[in-house]
Amino acid sequence: ICAINDDYEQLCIKFLQSDRVLFITEARFRFCSFQMKNLIDRILPIANMYIHFVNGQMRHTSRYGNRMDMGLLYTGDGDAGYLNTWLMRTTLNFGSESLGAYEMKNREELCNALSHH
Repeated sequence: ICAINDDYEQLCIKFLQSDRVLFITEARFRFCSFQMKNLIDRILPIANMYIHFVNGQMRHTSRYGNRMDMGLLYTGDGDAGYLNTWLMRTTLNFGSESLGAYEMKNREELCNALSHH
C-alpha cells in the first residue's frame, strides 16, 4: 500500500495484469519527460527491495512473478540510443524485456516489435 494517496496503486495493479506496456512521452533535453521518469520510479515497487545479479549487474527481483515488457514512443528531441539503453536497463529491474524506444514518426517499427513478442 502506497503512502501517497493517489492513483498509482491502481496503475500498478493494471501493470501487473499486463504482458506489455507502451509508454508515450515527450522527450526534452534528449531524455524522457520528468513525468515519464516519475511514473517509472513510482511503479518500481512492482519489483522488491531484494536484489540478484544478472550478467554481473545487481537487479531487483520480481515481487509478483509477472513479466511486463515495455516499449516507449516519444516526440521531441529524444536521443534514440540513450532512450533505448535506459529502457533496456529499466526493464531489467522489472525482470522484463524492452520492446525499444521509438520516435513517433517510426511508430510502425514499434508496432512490428509488439507483434513479434
